[in-house]
Amino acid sequence: MNPSIPVHTHYLSQASLLALPLREIPVFPPETTIRTLSLRAQPASQINLILTHGGGLLHTGSILIRRGDYANFLLDSWNEPLVRSYGFPGEDHQAFEHLIQWHPTILEGLAVMPKRSILSFAVAAGDDEQYHEGDFVVHFDG
Repeated sequence: MNPSIPVHTHYLSQASLLALPLREIPVFPPETTIRTLSLRAQPASQINLILTHGGGLLHTGSILIRRGDYANFLLDSWNEPLVRSYGFPGEDHQAFEHLIQWHPTILEGLAVMPKRSILSFAVAAGDDEQYHEGDFVVHFDG
């Protein structure tokens, strides 16, 4: 892990929020109608949630979320007993994907960062998600 990376300037600054997020890509690959927003549709000030995706799913093992009404709504919705009772087979990430698909408010605040930017895996199927020396965070999934 690289604790010398300053989160605020490296990921949360205005310049980073304009340059880093993946724009107009399918949120749930391979190809879906739900896509990340364009820069025109989502100014940096609207980004409230940052995570990565890979292997066809959103990775909820490492997220950055801005305090405020959006965070309260997201966390309340994600922890809603009705949502939790659906019995999603992938547990937290599939419940989260459900929320993104059916609640545009959550999608509007979401920014998806490139793989390994805020989450690398200790053991991964491909080199694009595998931890490399100098990566910010390593996730020991499982």
